[in-house]
Amino acid sequence: MFDCGAVAPALIASDLFGHVRGAFTGAAADRPGVFERAHGGTVFIDEIAELPLDLQPALLRVCDRGEVQPVGSARRIAVDVRIIAATRRDLPGEVLGGRFREDLFYRLSVLPITMPPLRARTSDLPALCRRILIDLGVEDPGPIDGPNLGLLSAHRWPGNVRELRNVLERALVRAGAPVPFRSPAFQVSPPDDPDERGEPDGDTFQARKKQAIARFEREFLEDLMRSCDGNILRASHVSGIERTQLKRLLRRNRLL
Repeated sequence: MFDCGAVAPALIASDLFGHVRGAFTGAAADRPGVFERAHGGTVFIDEIAELPLDLQPALLRVCDRGEVQPVGSARRIAVDVRIIAATRRDLPGEVLGGRFREDLFYRLSVLPITMPPLRARTSDLPALCRRILIDLGVEDPGPIDGPNLGLLSAHRWPGNVRELRNVLERALVRAGAPVPFRSPAFQVSPPDDPDERGEPDGDTFQARKKQAIARFEREFLEDLMRSCDGNILRASHVSGIERTQLKRLLRRNRLL
């Protein structure tokens, strides 16, 4: 797996396609990239829309010709990989905006799959909760039902599965132990979240404006923290947001 949104743009080419010794400062030895190491297998590329435009032709070469060219090398290496790509962005819109190559978009869109938001598939909550709790160290989550499941099923989940994981992890931290699903008291509606105060939905200008601002805020914070590897001090410096305010925004969006 390779996450384009979690790697500095200057390092993506080296990580994906590899590099040779002396290609750049710090390149003390040849290093194979993701595609070369995955030869004969599958590469999952997350947040494909974050791939810089100048690197997209190199990925298109992998798709079309099955070869990579390491950074600093004139040699091309044959690779046989299956590529699965994912994004939360509107790729056709990115193409129209000139931020994603049209030929690469169609080359990747052999078998497109659209994942509905979590609020549209709450029947998946029991399986997701069980898997997440096990990943968080709960060996036996017990039955995934009762009032806790009812509370989670009624929530709108603007942050989808990432938000669900945050809710479950927060409940376990407060419980102080890896307790079963029925034990923790879940909090899914922080009091300072305007979208969860019972205000009615609507198509008024103010309602749509509030929704757009909320989406932008969360997406900006997710991208910021991902690019800064979760380091709040670095994120504060990069974004120009005072650290105390940044923490408040992260808590409001359930990212802290």
